[in-house]
Order: sequence, then C-alpha cells, then structure tokens
Amino acid sequence: LLRITSEEVESLLHGETDFGEAHEAAKILNVSTATIRGLIKTGKIKGIKLSLGTGGHYKIPKKEVERIANSGI
Repeated sequence: LLRITSEEVESLLHGETDFGEAHEAAKILNVSTATIRGLIKTGKIKGIKLSLGTGGHYKIPKKEVERIANSGI
C-alpha cells in the first residue's frame, strides 16, 4: 500500500480536477490508447496512472486533451 500526502496528490494531478480516461482521449485524438499511455510515460502530455504495476488506469486532464486537439503535441 502506497500512502501519499494531499500535497503529493495535488502535484500528481497538475492542479487539475476534471479528468478523462486514456481511451476517451485516444478516441478524441484519433490515436491508440497505447500511444496515449506512452506519451504520458515520457512526459509529453500530462496524465497520471492510478495504480502500480503493469495494469492501471491512466487519466488525462480534459484541458490537456483540448490543448492537444487544438495545437498538437
């Protein structure tokens, strides 16, 4: 079990509170979910992974999806 402080959560969330799923972002941006995960892992787009290990759900701030849709990565 990993315990983190509220400040660490805020840092992970990049100050955002409105998130979508990686698969939703992939559909909007016309790319694969694997591409979205890779972009998050490399820091090219903002996002978070909500569990440890090989599985997990990736969340992306909706503002980030809008930004990418309008101007690209």
